[in-house]
This record gives sequence, C-alpha cells and structure tokens, in this order.
Amino acid sequence: MAKKKREAEVEKESTARLETEEVTTPPDRDWLWLGSCVAITVLATALRFIALDLKPFHHDEGVNGFFLTELFRKGTYH
Repeated sequence: MAKKKREAEVEKESTARLETEEVTTPPDRDWLWLGSCVAITVLATALRFIALDLKPFHHDEGVNGFFLTELFRKGTYH
C-alpha cells in the first residue's frame, strides 16, 4: 500500500511539473528549418541562372528590352 501511495505522489509531482513547464521548440528544429529554407533558396537561384543564355525572354521582357534599347540608342520612348 505504501508503494501505491508513493507512485501516486510521484505521478502528481510529474504532472504538476509538466503543467508549469513551458513548451518550447528545441533549437535543433530551428536550425533544421533555417537550413532547409537556405538550401531551397540556393537551389532555386542556381536553377534560375543555369544556362540563362539558352532561355528565351518572355514576350513582356522582350518588349521592354526593345523599348530600353531604343531609349538608349535614339533617346526616344514610344
């Protein structure tokens, strides 16, 4: 009977301790998240700029390039 009473006390203490402790994210998970974000950004940047000379401009980019060239060459923008 004393053993059951002691087990009940230990359970109460551990429950009380869990209720008072704040739940926080472990620092390892923060580094994992940050590292994943950086890796995705670096990969996306690398894929965007690989063989850039083989990728044609989108029509809007081509039109803007044409107008900018005319502006520099002739000084007019129509």
